[in-house]
Amino acid sequence: TEDDVLLLAARAEAGSEHPLARPVLDAAAERGMRSLGLPEETHPVPGKGIVALLDGRRVAVGNLALLTAEGGQKDIERAGGLVASLAADGRTPMVVAVDGRPVGIVAVADTIRADAPEMVRRLHAAGVKKVVMLTGDIEPVARAVGAQVGIDEVRAGLLPEDKLDAVADLQRQGYTVAMVGDGVNDAPALAR
Repeated sequence: TEDDVLLLAARAEAGSEHPLARPVLDAAAERGMRSLGLPEETHPVPGKGIVALLDGRRVAVGNLALLTAEGGQKDIERAGGLVASLAADGRTPMVVAVDGRPVGIVAVADTIRADAPEMVRRLHAAGVKKVVMLTGDIEPVARAVGAQVGIDEVRAGLLPEDKLDAVADLQRQGYTVAMVGDGVNDAPALAR
């Protein structure tokens, strides 16, 4: 059921520090799913999602690349259509798989901070030539958010090392780069 999928995702995400874990946990709490407890094991997969051991079963929550890595190649086409549809609506879809088999998809939508477009406008007014979004999110979602905020360039589907390469590339082009990030996937680029 929908609740079963949400509960699996929330239990797996209970061991995660990723920003997308919070809305999943909040949604579970809103439905009265309390005291989820931590998974027996939690393994973040940078740029793809999280894999957790729950009651002896391997639960993966993440993108289609994670589903493939978990052995769900035959289910990619079916899941891919729904993932694409959710992304086109500006949602970030996360496939939930148990022992390599997808059981559902949880989608979250970023709420753009009301002051974000104004902040980008002020950056431009202050002389910042280019505001670039580097995100692990998929292209349609990233483009929708970037357009709403006034971002000059969007680079989507990036792994942590891709973000690092993007910062280095901008520096090689002569830009002085200031990086802001909110998650573990941003750490290498922030350090650069």
